[in-house]
Amino acid sequence: MKNTQALLLLATLFFTVTVRAQPEVVVSSIADLMTDSVVAQDILKEAYSRMGYKMIYDPQPAARALHRAEKGITDGAASRVKKMMLKYPSLIIVPVKLFEFRVSIFTKDKDMEASLDSLRDSRIGIRRGIKIVEAQTADMDTWSSTYTPELFEMLESDRLDALYIAKVDGVVTLTELRNKDKYRFNEIVDLSPALINIPVYHFVHEKNKHLVEKLTKILGQMRDEGYLKKAYMDFEASLRH
Repeated sequence: MKNTQALLLLATLFFTVTVRAQPEVVVSSIADLMTDSVVAQDILKEAYSRMGYKMIYDPQPAARALHRAEKGITDGAASRVKKMMLKYPSLIIVPVKLFEFRVSIFTKDKDMEASLDSLRDSRIGIRRGIKIVEAQTADMDTWSSTYTPELFEMLESDRLDALYIAKVDGVVTLTELRNKDKYRFNEIVDLSPALINIPVYHFVHEKNKHLVEKLTKILGQMRDEGYLKKAYMDFEASLRH
């Protein structure tokens, strides 16, 4: 009996040590940016799991998320645009496209054209920390916020003329606001086509450069399996319900 109890105790200790020994990676993400917090999370959790890692998400405002990844406070950035990351040499790209990041204009002016030129004489709302949008609107009259509903409230009350934000986040936020108050936000339209359709990638901090080759292989396999495409399609389908 004592031998049996001892064996059970050893087995329990071994299992506990094994579970605790699973390595973890902490990935910075943009809080409330739906493609970052939903699609990228799905894809990267699966990728790291296949490598034997437990991935932990660290949701932050966009600028802070990038800062934490760039300084090595976390292990990397969930999904970012390649061109805008050239100024952050401590972050290394995993060269497999996760999905495409789309940015659109939302406005009450149904005659406005879907172009950057049409924004030049307008008061524009943008999400703070979305570097590619900040670069495109650097010489324009912008109001930035980390909170998308605030931008829509300002647009609804005519304190802004247009929003230039991630298409998915705009659609999700607008739907939620309309569901809360059916008498407001009904004049706002999403102009087509989207002005930005650009690939986004996962980046790891240079301290984890040993992970890049394996991540590239795993994400490439997931792409070939159709996992990456399905993750984004499932997400878009969920927006219609």
